[in-house]
Amino acid sequence: MFSHLTPDSALNLTVRPSQNRIPEIPLPFFPRSFGHFRLGAGVTEEVPCGEKQFVEFFWVIAGRGEVYLNNRWCSAGAGDCFYHLPGDAHIHRVAGEFWEYRWMGFDGPGAADFMQAYDYPGGVFHSGPCPAELFSEVGHRLRERSPLAWREMVAVIARILALAGEEASEAGSLAARAARICQEQFHNPALNVNLLAELLGVERSTLLRRFREEMRITPSRYLARQRLQYALGLLRQNRGKLAEVARKSGFSDANYLCRVVRRATGMNPGRFRLG
Repeated sequence: MFSHLTPDSALNLTVRPSQNRIPEIPLPFFPRSFGHFRLGAGVTEEVPCGEKQFVEFFWVIAGRGEVYLNNRWCSAGAGDCFYHLPGDAHIHRVAGEFWEYRWMGFDGPGAADFMQAYDYPGGVFHSGPCPAELFSEVGHRLRERSPLAWREMVAVIARILALAGEEASEAGSLAARAARICQEQFHNPALNVNLLAELLGVERSTLLRRFREEMRITPSRYLARQRLQYALGLLRQNRGKLAEVARKSGFSDANYLCRVVRRATGMNPGRFRLG
């Protein structure tokens, strides 16, 4: 059962024409569906055990949600991944103003074994920025559905899953811990590189060096990106006055938010709201 979902929740959705029919081509598994969703505050999804007989893999882009895994609620924010195996319950809820993610589904006799072979945690794990272009590529090939396209889709899915593990193995690193603080506390306008280093108990220069080495971006730019993504999400949903959006997103004031949005999108916030 799905509750509170609206048609505009799906920014992009591509599905295999015959959901319950596996293509007649020898492959370890078969791509089934790919989507890009942005869910608003209050949205919940619940599908009981046994109804979804395929692997679901999720990669969060922005916002925050919660997913029920292994008999407990797990928080999932930007850069986090999680998955459901065939037959698992699917219980999700938006934990903040919105939750945006990419997801993919694949099935067939070898689907569950293929997913489990990666030995990823059964809960939520951090994987860094979502490779949106790879999800889009698979969605495009799913519409094509030639024998070559089916085989290429398997390769791209394997690439997505490989990237998901790149940072998962470094979950305890200094950069990963800094990124997590940015994701969880970006709404605090006082958070900057100096405070971040203080919270982590390291020198500012050490944090800058390690973060650039592992994340290929400075902590300041990463933090600014978290704030901008959240603000743009609120603006897209037309949620609140500009001053309120700035406050919730960690910007010092509405004027500064206007400058950042204009620099990033070429539009002022009012024009951006209108699409």
